[in-house]
Amino acid sequence: MSLFKKSERNIDALSTIQDTNTFKLVRKLAEGGMGAVYEAIQLGSDGFEKRMAIKTILEDFSANDEFVEMFIGEAKLVADLIHQHIVQIYQLGKAGRQYYMAMEYIAGVNLEQFIDRHHQYKKRIPTELCVYICSRVARALEYAHKKRNAQGELLG
Repeated sequence: MSLFKKSERNIDALSTIQDTNTFKLVRKLAEGGMGAVYEAIQLGSDGFEKRMAIKTILEDFSANDEFVEMFIGEAKLVADLIHQHIVQIYQLGKAGRQYYMAMEYIAGVNLEQFIDRHHQYKKRIPTELCVYICSRVARALEYAHKKRNAQGELLG
């Protein structure tokens, strides 16, 4: 019983910790119709560094409440999806008027680049690899479609 109380006190003490994350943008990875994604380094105390991806709303859309709400909604929705084939979102933040998501960084090319490269060199993607990729995407989609919130409601 005393161990539980001690643990409870530690949780109370930790609940007051506040920190400002610092991200150093390294390069732009992609830009879409509404936002951009950057490779970044999260800087912490004592020389701690972690490679991250930072997704932002494009400046033109930052003042549009509808786009901001969609961005926030995306962050909240995806934050509950914990799956090996779905990129993790670690934080939704705001710097000035600019919202951002701090996300898991995955090195390599995206699927579109992979397919384009094969078309460019007129090479077929091996059937076994296509099946493997599709099966992993299907697993992630199945998980996302079956995922429920704390109230038992489907997320999507």
